[in-house]
Amino acid sequence: MLDIQALVNDFVLKLKRRKIEGSQATARQTAELLRAVVSHQRLPYTNQALALLDVVRVVGEQLIAANPVGRLISVLPSSLLWAFQQNLSRT
Repeated sequence: MLDIQALVNDFVLKLKRRKIEGSQATARQTAELLRAVVSHQRLPYTNQALALLDVVRVVGEQLIAANPVGRLISVLPSSLLWAFQQNLSRT
């Protein structure tokens, strides 16, 4: 099983060291990381949506802190959070 926190830490380190070049590569790798975080998250039986929102919010904050200048980093987690909240409000 993947160690999600290790993936997040590795990506944060790459962002801090500016190892990822270009907005397309940054967007792709950010989306892949968020997909891995969401798909490998163990959720409680109740309040699954809220637990998932919290996890994405925490990872998004870590990414933004690692690359505060890169606006793209904040857009993807924010968009994902918005989509979760919209679907949550429909139910």
